[in-house]
Amino acid sequence: MLSALILCAGLAQAGASEAPMPAASSDVEADVDRALRVLAQDPPVGDVQKAAVDYFRVNQGDLTYYRTVSRLRALLPTLSGSYTYSSDGVLGYSNDRIATGVAYDPNNPQTVTTNTTVGRAYGASASWNLQSLIFDSSQLDTYALVGIHEDLVKEVTRLYYTRQHNMLAFSLSPPGDARARAALIVRTREIESMLDALTGNAWTKLKTQYRGTAQASNAQPNQVRQSMPAQQQSNSSYSGYQQVPPPRPGGASTQSRVRR
Repeated sequence: MLSALILCAGLAQAGASEAPMPAASSDVEADVDRALRVLAQDPPVGDVQKAAVDYFRVNQGDLTYYRTVSRLRALLPTLSGSYTYSSDGVLGYSNDRIATGVAYDPNNPQTVTTNTTVGRAYGASASWNLQSLIFDSSQLDTYALVGIHEDLVKEVTRLYYTRQHNMLAFSLSPPGDARARAALIVRTREIESMLDALTGNAWTKLKTQYRGTAQASNAQPNQVRQSMPAQQQSNSSYSGYQQVPPPRPGGASTQSRVRR
C-alpha cells in the first residue's frame, strides 16, 4: 500500500514537472507557422520550373513538336538547280594570193569568217528520302533535349529549396557571427540571380506577383515590421529581409531575419 502511494506521488510530481512543456511546444509551433507563412509568399516551385523550361524551349509541348517536325521533314523534297552558260567562237581567214614574198596589201581580196555559238542550259530536280519517315538521325537530337529538360528542372528545384533553407536559417536560427550572416545573405542573392538567369527574369516577376497576392490576403508580416522600433527596422534592411521572432528559449524573445 505504501509503495503504491509513493508511486502515485512520483507520477504526480512527474506530471507537474512536464506540465509547462505544451506551452514551449506551442511557442515552437507558432514560430514555425510564422516562418512558413513567409515562405508561402514565394511562387510555387512548379511555376518556377515551368518558367525555366519555357524560357529554354524544352517544355513537353516543344519536345513533342520537335519530334514531329524531325519525322515529317522527310515529306519535304530536297531541291537542286543548275545553270550552264557556254560560248564558242571560230574565226577563219583566207587569202587568194599566188605570189609569195610580196608585201601585204589590205586592198587585196581576202575572206574572214566568224562563227560564234552561245549555249545556256537550265536544270532542276527534286528528291525525297522516304526512309526518314520511319527513322531519321535528327530525332536523336530531339531525344537529347529530354536530358536537358530534366537537368534544368532539377537545378531550378535545387536552387529554389536551397534559398528556402537560407530563409529558414534567417528566421529560426540566424548565424551569430557577422561574417557568417553576411555570407548567407550573399549566397541567397546569388541563388536569386541564378534563378533569374534560368527563367529569363521570370523569377523576380513571379516573386513580386505572389508576394503582392499574399500580402493582400494576410497583412500580418507588415504588422510585425511596423510594430518594430525604428532602429530595429533600419538594421533589417537587406532587400526585403525583416526581423521576425524566432523560437524563444524559456519565453525569452530574440530577433532574426527572414526573407519576405
